[in-house]
Formats: sequence, C-alpha cells, structure tokens
Amino acid sequence: EAVAIEHRRLFVRHFDQAETVRAQVRVHLAQEGARVEEVLEHVREQDHVPRAIGESSARVGMGGGGALVELIGRRLRSGECDGQCIEVEPVARADLEAAQGLRTRCVEVAPSDKSPRVIAWPAVRLTDRERVADTTATFTLDAARQGNMAWSINGKAMPAEPLFTWQQGSTVELTIVNKVATEHPFHLHGQFFEILDPDQPGLKDVVLIPPNRTMKVRAYLDNPGRWMAHCHILEHAEMGMMAEFVVVPKEGAAAPSQPPRGK
Repeated sequence: EAVAIEHRRLFVRHFDQAETVRAQVRVHLAQEGARVEEVLEHVREQDHVPRAIGESSARVGMGGGGALVELIGRRLRSGECDGQCIEVEPVARADLEAAQGLRTRCVEVAPSDKSPRVIAWPAVRLTDRERVADTTATFTLDAARQGNMAWSINGKAMPAEPLFTWQQGSTVELTIVNKVATEHPFHLHGQFFEILDPDQPGLKDVVLIPPNRTMKVRAYLDNPGRWMAHCHILEHAEMGMMAEFVVVPKEGAAAPSQPPRGK
C-alpha cells in the first residue's frame, strides 16, 4: 500500500462552551513522489478519524518518507472509533494548558473485548389522566419578613413540617396563588401534574406563575415519599420559598424506611 497509517494522536480542547478537536495522523509513504492531495484523500477514505471528529479543515506536512496529517473538527464521536486505536502521546496536561492557555483533555479509544452494558429500564405505567380530582389545596406564594426579607409559601419561610399530607393515588387540584409582582416557576418534586390551561397541554412538573396571578393544576400523586415544593428560581428557594409535602404509600405498598427529602 502506497500510504499506510502508522500512528494517531488526538486532543480535545474547550473554548468556553465550544469544543475543538485536533487529530494528528502520521503516515508512511511506501513510494516517493506522493502528492499532498493523494495523502489526504487516502486518510479521508481509509481512516476513521476524519469521520469521528467531523473534520472541517486539514493540512499536510511531508518529508523523510512520511507525512503528518493534521485534522481539525468540531465534535468527537467515539462510537465511530470502536475497534480502532487512537494513541495519545504521554504529554502532561499542565504542559498543554501552559502552551495554549486552554482547558485541554486527551481522549484514548482502544480495542476492547468488553460488550456494551445493557441497561434494564423499569416498566413505566402512564398516569391515568382521566382521573377526577378528589381533593383541593392551595399554595400561596408571598414575601415575608422574619427579621430579614424572605420568600414564603402559605405564610411560612422554609417550614420544618410538611404543609400537606396526601395518600398515594390521590388526584389533587392545586391552586397556586402568586401575591407578589415577581414571577415564580413553581416545581413539585416526585410527581406530575397537568396545567388547567388548554394552551399548556401535557404532563409537567414545573408551572410558571406570572406576577399577581393564579394558576390551577391537577396533580397526580402516585409516588410515595416526602417531597419538596419550591420556586425554581433557586435564590427564592434558598430565601424561604421551599416547603415539603408527604405522599403516604397505599396499604401493602413498599414504603421507604426513611422518607426521601425530594431528591
């Protein structure tokens, strides 16, 4: 073969949120007189690296019976490297960072006799969305002063005891009242609900409550445990707009030995 792949190395560099991949492929030239275009064409056709990194540009240096092909890409698709080997030269990360002023990581993909791990996904039973609410409750979002400024739910800033306790399988119509001129994305942990607004269909776990407005949702409380309800502007939650509710397991259902705190 006129051009044979000898060695590869690959670096992935991060520029803020973007990622640039630089791959170097060293090739052996069995015949003299090979042109740059021929070398590059061979690498693109025969080697997996250009596809794996989504090559956007390339350059070739030739001499001494060999060539060094440098490829620049914008992604690393390691799945296309399976069974292939990208060798990474032992370069200290600190040296690379010092040279480029960038956060740099090296990636090595090598042959393996391991099989992909199979994940057994749990069976999921869809919520019966024809259920009629069997009870109602209200969450009132407001500001409170307990020494310093605080946000509150039902007049309490981060209360120690749960605000509500419901039975597993309950369907609750929740009225969420925002009494201040600040919007609050209100989030229930562990449960799903439907917003009673035809313009916002589907199961949700967060609803945006506009300033000085009230929203209603139908919550399906199917997941037992001790869960959080809070504003998803985390500064508001940390300043008190966070509470808990409990969903008691049905008779005969497995109950957590210690109720989870809404993770």
